[in-house]
Amino acid sequence: MANSTWSSFLEDNPDILYSAMTPNGSKNFSDYFRSQYDTVYKNYLGGLGKSMLAGTDPNQSFSDYLNNFNFKNNWNSLAPQSRGLRNTGRVTWNV
Repeated sequence: MANSTWSSFLEDNPDILYSAMTPNGSKNFSDYFRSQYDTVYKNYLGGLGKSMLAGTDPNQSFSDYLNNFNFKNNWNSLAPQSRGLRNTGRVTWNV
């Protein structure tokens, strides 16, 4: 992050950091990732714990974790229904 004063503030307030780093997208995309904060943050904390158990220094910041978190791939891996898409019963051929 560019400004160390704000970097410290954001690292101390991970919910604000998460909101700021969640990419823009459709309403369904935004709603989904807004609801995923707890899961994403707990996965980050779990990674720190694994580092500690392995005897290494847990030095990854939450901002670094989010910079490497692939929101788009995570979203695209969801079932269409989970992304708010519905089956219209029509077949589309991409030729």
